[in-house]
Amino acid sequence: MLPVEDEEEEEEEEEVAEEVVMEEATRCEVYALSATATRLTAAMREHGERGEPRVVASIIIRELVANGIRALDARFFGGKKRPRGLAIRARKFEDANGRAWISVADSGCGMTRGDLINRLASPGANRADRGDEPAWTEALRAGDVDRLFEELGAGVFSAFAAGDALRVVTRNVDDTTYRFDLADGKSMIRELVEGDDDDDVAFAGGLVVSGSFPSRRGTVVSFRLRPAWQDRFDDASLRESVSAVAETSHYKISVGDDDDDDDDDAAPEEDESEAEDPMVVDDDEGERPSTEDHIENHHHRKSYAERAKFVPLRLSYGERKVLRLVEAAVKVSGYVDRVDNETVRKKPARRKQLQLQGIAGILTGLIVSVDYEEGQRTATDNDASQHAKFLQRCFEIARRYKILNPEKMRSEYGQLVYLLQDASIDEIRDALGVDLVAPVKTVYGLLKERGGLRLLDDPLVRDAASEVLPDPTKSRAQIQHMIRRKDHAVKVLGRRYASDRLSVDDVELCLCSICDNESYLNSNRLPIDQTLAMLREHFDPDDAASADSLAIEHGDSGARLSHSHARQYRFAEQSLSLWRAVVDDMFRLWHLAEADLLSGDAPYDLRDTGQGLQRVQSSPRTYSAMLSILKDEREDATKTTTTTTAVAAAAARKWIGSSMVHMADHNVPNALTFLDKYAQVARILRPLVTVLARAIRLCDDDIHVKALVDRMFGSPERFRIAVLADFFRHAFDGSGADNFYDAGSCVDGRLTSAWNWCQQVVDKRYYIIFKLAGFNGFDGEFD
Repeated sequence: MLPVEDEEEEEEEEEVAEEVVMEEATRCEVYALSATATRLTAAMREHGERGEPRVVASIIIRELVANGIRALDARFFGGKKRPRGLAIRARKFEDANGRAWISVADSGCGMTRGDLINRLASPGANRADRGDEPAWTEALRAGDVDRLFEELGAGVFSAFAAGDALRVVTRNVDDTTYRFDLADGKSMIRELVEGDDDDDVAFAGGLVVSGSFPSRRGTVVSFRLRPAWQDRFDDASLRESVSAVAETSHYKISVGDDDDDDDDDAAPEEDESEAEDPMVVDDDEGERPSTEDHIENHHHRKSYAERAKFVPLRLSYGERKVLRLVEAAVKVSGYVDRVDNETVRKKPARRKQLQLQGIAGILTGLIVSVDYEEGQRTATDNDASQHAKFLQRCFEIARRYKILNPEKMRSEYGQLVYLLQDASIDEIRDALGVDLVAPVKTVYGLLKERGGLRLLDDPLVRDAASEVLPDPTKSRAQIQHMIRRKDHAVKVLGRRYASDRLSVDDVELCLCSICDNESYLNSNRLPIDQTLAMLREHFDPDDAASADSLAIEHGDSGARLSHSHARQYRFAEQSLSLWRAVVDDMFRLWHLAEADLLSGDAPYDLRDTGQGLQRVQSSPRTYSAMLSILKDEREDATKTTTTTTAVAAAAARKWIGSSMVHMADHNVPNALTFLDKYAQVARILRPLVTVLARAIRLCDDDIHVKALVDRMFGSPERFRIAVLADFFRHAFDGSGADNFYDAGSCVDGRLTSAWNWCQQVVDKRYYIIFKLAGFNGFDGEFD
């Protein structure tokens, strides 16, 4: 029997150990592999078992080193300074269990958590950037393993030709250090902190890691060799494999413990002024390359031919009747409440049963509402396969309408997408016997099908698809002239491009659909343009001594950032410009988001994110598109400036804040949340712009209101500036959460801060003027 003191010590040790386990559990996330990753892993293993060992080993190292070179290129070409310490090292080592591992470490840009989930864990996500996505996908589906492995490349997944486990330790300057493990059909992401005992990755010497932590940034990819491959990799074979790649690279690529001191590029990294103080986390160097720096450029203002690929066709009268039917069916179903709750989450079999019952019930209801006898037969036989096209049409119409009208179906669309998401799971789709997801009909698709793509290149499309807006600077006669010119352009294009396959009505439908897209851009982008115009009109980035300074200090009025006046001006300006770019490209983003949600390839994880149960799912297409938009905006930020002084101009040519994009985490669980998040931009800015304009007019029309404004602010103009100064300070101050991961200067944190400002408006001294001007909230309508 232990003495009492020993028992107490043992209990304390157990409590400490339990706390450590719980703490590690909160830093570790486990994901099921996507169907693509599962197929690719099996294909690589198959090729490794039958391929010639020397060739297989050479290709694996080639793929891993090539990935490292791309990361180094992104860092080398991403900034104005030439970074030092750019190098790659390949090495063989043994873990604590005596198992052999191969590692390839680089000091490139590193990856964020979002990159690991949405790109690394989703093979094929980067192929679009290289232009070979169709060929790569087709080779995988066809089982052409030889071509996939030897010609097209499988990236880090090629390691499974010789290995049975993959580990990636990475750090990006915009994020912390993460470890990504892939084995046994699952992937795990864990945040690493100082003090972690992580012997398995303490293999890269002093190149990019200290222990298991990259000292600045970089990536270490390692894979554990299968028993049959333990003796097929050594330093000599590694040097032979690396030499072919090294000949075409200007970076230092070493093997094993080779001495790097004779090469300048292998010197230790210089301090690039990374901020260590969380209170000034975004006050470091502006030229911070990240993984988005090597993504193909997609400018947000495309030609009509490019935009038409993502512009849905306007609904016909008959389709609107179907839309009302689908809306009603989804609204009364309560599907998500039944399948996404804590009780059934713990019972997978019961949840699967509820999913099948719910989906089958909605399908039967749709069929019954159109044909009672057919619906009765479907309910009896539990077979909806013969009505597949009708059901696909129903759901496609609802999805198409939502893309054209993002402010509509705000409650029903989420339930619809989650229902289709569940119906796309292989097991459920097989049980239902029907695939409910069909491509959304677009302008480009209709014209391509009927041989009318030349229409999109006609200059008259600009007039025919334009939206005629009320303009107080134009007379009634001028407005009427614009309307007649638009109608004339539509008629001319109808006669010019009508054919046996493409009717005049089809041409008009396409033009009206493009006009709907223009209408969306006008209604959602205009408030951003107006807010940007007011920022530039009423504030001067060079005038830091002004009484209307935008400077913010951490801790003051809830701010979590510390910015000078000029820096805050640029931060707000760049944030608004980024929002405008996202709104410009929203239709494309919507198509990509639905592709991520409904592909059935990436399984979701139902978990409590702190905001209730959410479906956490990787979204590689949406994530890559967002990084592309961000890359364009960062490049624009370094080229344009409106300031006059040399010092301010140098500061203006920087991207202010973090470039981290949240996706598939507790902040942005999936692509649906991403869409909803950026749909809020216009709902925030439109009431602000409208209220300011109405308040000024109200002061002109009502002497009592003007007297109140004069007494509180001095004049109507001072009222406007006071509101704008408060908005540009505290809607972009990093507030809205109690840590820098959930809020701050990252891409998504900017919107979090803006929403936080919206919630605090009721406590502002100018709120009474808002109410007098007709303000009734920021959230819009749900009907």
